[in-house]
Amino acid sequence: MLGGDDERVIAQAMRLAQVGNVITATALLETLAQTHPGSPRVQVALADVLRQTGRYSEALRCYESALPREPASDRQPEDGGARIGLALCLAQRPLLARQLTDRQSVADLLSDTRIDPALLAGAAAVLLRDSPDVLADPLLHLL
Repeated sequence: MLGGDDERVIAQAMRLAQVGNVITATALLETLAQTHPGSPRVQVALADVLRQTGRYSEALRCYESALPREPASDRQPEDGGARIGLALCLAQRPLLARQLTDRQSVADLLSDTRIDPALLAGAAAVLLRDSPDVLADPLLHLL
């Protein structure tokens, strides 16, 4: 379980990433991930920074590690951040690297009705800004 100091480190790292200091943000989150390897919160924060810098393969691994290993029926609403991030990562990979399986995965990830609508709206805004071609994909009509 994360403590208050850990949450402050995450907040600091996210602020650093927002102003472009992704090297320091990544280093802070990687250190935190080493001390809390099973923390979905840390993995999602690290994955968000990695995704924003184009390090999609690493981000995918972090998002996947943040998702529970239980069957799909046991998903929790708080899994939404990892599911949204994973979908964004798959969708934002360079267009030539995207395949039908990625498109289907994005649709599957975003179709969970327990995801907070605000997270879905945020995902749609990011895709509209960074990958507008994805929103035109008939498979992703749910956004």
